[in-house]
Amino acid sequence: MRQVARYIDDFFGFDQWFLFDTRWAAANQDLARSLLRYAAHWDPYDGMPSE
Repeated sequence: MRQVARYIDDFFGFDQWFLFDTRWAAANQDLARSLLRYAAHWDPYDGMPSE
């Protein structure tokens, strides 16, 4: 897996990219699923069951 952070400007800050393949994802399923969710949802608690 590789992570790249590129500075955009003072308003947006940094643009982050996480690069990984299916082999890495198969060995790190929870982390890969978490990174894909992070890319798709701005709110980490959206869709989570409430207690």
